[in-house]
Amino acid sequence: MTDFRILFFLLLSSVIPLQAQDIRFDRLDIRDGLSSNTIYCIFQDSKGLLWFGTLDGLNRYDGYEIRTFKHNPLVKNSLSHNRVSSIYEDVQHNLWLFDRFSGALSCYYPRSESFKSYSSANHTDRVTNSVAVKQDKDGDLYLEKSSKSIDQFQPLKDNFILEKNKINTPHLTHTYNTEVLLLNHFRRYLKSSGSSHDWQSIQIIKILLDSRKRYWIATKYGGLFSAIADKSGFQFTSHLLTENVFANIPSKDINDVFEDRSKVLWIGTKNHGVYRFTPDKHKFEVIEKVQLNNEPFSLGTIRAITQDQQGYLWVGTQERGLLKINPDRKNALLFDFLGEPTETLSNCYIRYLQMDQDGILWIGHYEGFSTYNLRTAQFTRFIPDSPKLGISLQDTRVYDIKVTPQGKRWMAAWDFLMHYDPATQAYQYLPPHTPASRGLRDDNLREILLNKSGKIWLVASERGLSRFDAQKKQFILYRHNPNDPYSLPSNNVFHIHQDSKGRIWIATADGLARFDIRQ
Repeated sequence: MTDFRILFFLLLSSVIPLQAQDIRFDRLDIRDGLSSNTIYCIFQDSKGLLWFGTLDGLNRYDGYEIRTFKHNPLVKNSLSHNRVSSIYEDVQHNLWLFDRFSGALSCYYPRSESFKSYSSANHTDRVTNSVAVKQDKDGDLYLEKSSKSIDQFQPLKDNFILEKNKINTPHLTHTYNTEVLLLNHFRRYLKSSGSSHDWQSIQIIKILLDSRKRYWIATKYGGLFSAIADKSGFQFTSHLLTENVFANIPSKDINDVFEDRSKVLWIGTKNHGVYRFTPDKHKFEVIEKVQLNNEPFSLGTIRAITQDQQGYLWVGTQERGLLKINPDRKNALLFDFLGEPTETLSNCYIRYLQMDQDGILWIGHYEGFSTYNLRTAQFTRFIPDSPKLGISLQDTRVYDIKVTPQGKRWMAAWDFLMHYDPATQAYQYLPPHTPASRGLRDDNLREILLNKSGKIWLVASERGLSRFDAQKKQFILYRHNPNDPYSLPSNNVFHIHQDSKGRIWIATADGLARFDIRQ
């Protein structure tokens, strides 16, 4: 399968100043044999030949001479239309030629140097306004339309079909698979359910693949979704809008989804506490209250969930503190900010929880972070020196914590990136408004990805994407450029993910981007 590669040359050059260079351009035009000086697309095939789609014919260039292919109404196997706006090579090395303006579609067979035209009214309507094409393992083609829809073409059956049960990706950068499909909006699938909800505003908060190979998608504004792969693609279930074997979840805002060691799923919501899903029972159980000192305690909004080695759940709430919950008895122990420093949190607004292998609970919250040692039952508070940094204490809220193979921590705070070494207890802050951190774009850091090559990727809400090289102490900023089709689709980034091949997938408000750093 051929993949698009996301290139950020314009964005990268806007961050890293380059020395001016003398660049020589060689020119090809109609005097050299081109059929037109208006070029719509340039493509290099698997043999290294260059193809130019022009206003008046298809041109092939081998480095020495140009050969032109045009429509000839007297020849059956000629090009269907002289204007070619897009070229795609399939796995059989045939070239598919599209004209998004007229809807013309042709296939060029290099072995016979012949064309096959698809010119029925149905084909013309489907090809019109197509801006990209990809092919799946079955040989079917997927055409992305400028109207942000995708049509499927089956060459063997000479037939177009509309994918009704698959996601409509605003930018087609990959055919459907488990790593791409789940990092986008669910517009086509969800609209087919008959809901009038504005699904375009859905934000993906977290994606979890459970032990049963079922995907769970926590969203803001859209509730919780599950997805199961089968031969026909992915089957999605909305646990907010549809009646099914699961109980509906009334909250539209899902903040976290977590699977414990007994394969039970825990879902943290806004205003509706925690939901427990037991797969064998195929139902959700709501836990809005727990017993605290023999009195009912309302959980409210849950921001983070994790589990310790003894099976206790640790639940981070919004403004109510940290709870240690026995999931069977539903009784709890509350940790808030009242009491001695070693016995309490420094702030009760929890944003992130992580249990490490040494039995230390890492807690990201407003005003820095804390750790809790399960063995000694003591807290340690870490509050950044905000006056020294020149920022407010509120800007030191920690949203995400990632661990390096050496055990060091990188933390995404509201207004800066923080590095912490537990061995030396030394901090390093990289606030904005400094030469070293100009790629941070001022604020709103929400998520960190440590990729396999050691680079640190940062998601900044509505500010784009940054990559930090810890050795060079250098940021590179990636942002949307309306004049560059290979730039980030949107600066509003929701989620970042690295697949098994090391590629970076970025879910944005306007579609999905893939960045292959090796290329």
